[in-house]
Amino acid sequence: MILSKEQRKEFEEAARPLMQFLSNSKLFHPHVTAILSNTHAELMEGIVLFKTEDYITTKKDPIITNKPAIRDEGCSCTCGFCGCDEIIE
Repeated sequence: MILSKEQRKEFEEAARPLMQFLSNSKLFHPHVTAILSNTHAELMEGIVLFKTEDYITTKKDPIITNKPAIRDEGCSCTCGFCGCDEIIE
């Protein structure tokens, strides 16, 4: 999926109210997340997380590697792999 700058801005504007809602510490703790689709909205609570990048491959190199993938211009992900400046651990 490729989004234009305008579509990314529209997504951000749609996401911010839910992010603000989840930041209410009287209702939620930092391990509560929301999953949205066009038919439902779900609140989830993280119990345990294990993170590894050992099995990530790039589109150009199918061999397992620790080298960062080349990110698309305008990347704003937080995957911790693509090398963008917006990584949140």
